[in-house]
Amino acid sequence: MERRKEEEATANKIKTALIKEEALRIKVEEKLEAAIMKAKVLAKFRALAERIRKRKFPMDDQNLLLKKKELNVKPPHGICS
Repeated sequence: MERRKEEEATANKIKTALIKEEALRIKVEEKLEAAIMKAKVLAKFRALAERIRKRKFPMDDQNLLLKKKELNVKPPHGICS
């Protein structure tokens, strides 16, 4: 009888350890996924900023006007465009 209780206690300890390990693994995976998503978003914004920075001039260039519309670039406040 006591041996059976000991075995059940040991089994319960193992189960709780496995559950904790699984929860920890899930948290690590979620953090990794969040970091990957953050990196993708930052890369997207950096690429957009780079495209905005490398725009060509003069201002009357039709390509530039299309890029401004595509990139949603607006002139600073107080300047007409």
